[in-house]
Amino acid sequence: IQSWIPSAFSDEDWEQNLSTDVRGIDVFIGEPSALGNGAKIITAFVNQLMAEGHHHLVIDPEKQNHRAIRAYEKVGFTKFGQTEDSSLMELKGK
Repeated sequence: IQSWIPSAFSDEDWEQNLSTDVRGIDVFIGEPSALGNGAKIITAFVNQLMAEGHHHLVIDPEKQNHRAIRAYEKVGFTKFGQTEDSSLMELKGK
């Protein structure tokens, strides 16, 4: 799991339109033993980022990755757009 600054990249139009204080999250859960724990893992990382002062987070799972999308929704992410391949989701903290 890692965070990144979407506005620092020019691969996608949606990245360029975000402010520099927005953090993106990438999650790779490869071990079968970790399956089913996505929401817990993401919640812990989100809490860490929020504690560091990052209050707007985005993630872009592949549209067909319904399991991941459900995990992100459990954490509080909501859809705000889409690309050809991805659902764009965000979480805004306080």
